[in-house]
Amino acid sequence: MKIFKRSIFLVMAVLIMAGAVSAAPARIASITDHINGPVRVAVDSQGNLYVTQSAKNTVAIYSSVGKFQRSFSVPYPVGIAVDASGSIYVGSGASGKRDGYKNAVHIFTPDLVQSGSLGNGAGEVGYPNDIAIGADGKVYVADTQNHVVKVFDPAAGTGFSFGGFGSTSGLFKRPTGVAMNDAGEVYVADYPVVSTPNGATDGARIQVFDKNGQFLRSFGQFGNLIGQIASPVGIAIDNSGLFYVTDSYQNVVHVLNPADGSAVGAG
Repeated sequence: MKIFKRSIFLVMAVLIMAGAVSAAPARIASITDHINGPVRVAVDSQGNLYVTQSAKNTVAIYSSVGKFQRSFSVPYPVGIAVDASGSIYVGSGASGKRDGYKNAVHIFTPDLVQSGSLGNGAGEVGYPNDIAIGADGKVYVADTQNHVVKVFDPAAGTGFSFGGFGSTSGLFKRPTGVAMNDAGEVYVADYPVVSTPNGATDGARIQVFDKNGQFLRSFGQFGNLIGQIASPVGIAIDNSGLFYVTDSYQNVVHVLNPADGSAVGAG
């Protein structure tokens, strides 16, 4: 997976916050302070940015204009999300890097005090690559290693998963991104096997589910032309309903209509 080594561009986060509809978003700023290998970004209700840096075992926090505020430690952090109350959910993928460590999603208060963990039972979470939080407080985790989306209800202490390995509708091959819209639909990016003139290869698609994991539809054409997706990593939906896909192969952010996957633009 390609990542920026030294900076984060403040384009996508601002678009999501403001509900912008520009088909060709412009870079408005860069973050270079305390950045080395950023992996995922989350935004809270105040516009602050939370950046996981796996290799440094830290999460860095920045103001809405990119000023460094503080950081806290998490073993190999990957996916991250912040709920409406300001609680921070961080996926830790340190298993295999630390003896006896089990991957999990750790929960922190707005004051950065760890208040709990999700999925820390043996084999419960393989690799928590991305996280989304529903309006009802349920936590959706794209588990790339186990080819599923894990759903946790922190309040009830219950959970379930949907998906499983495969390339047909409703199944996943290495899901990398998860996002939710205001209607409670769950969007998941993965790499299904597709046929090409050169043979079978990992493709790209976005699948849509209801909040209970029932498959609804899919979109996304594999390729490297405008609007086609080659290597989806992060996904997000803004306040106007536009859908964003970071494509690490093409080095672009696709802007799509989530109803049918048609291209609106690329940044």
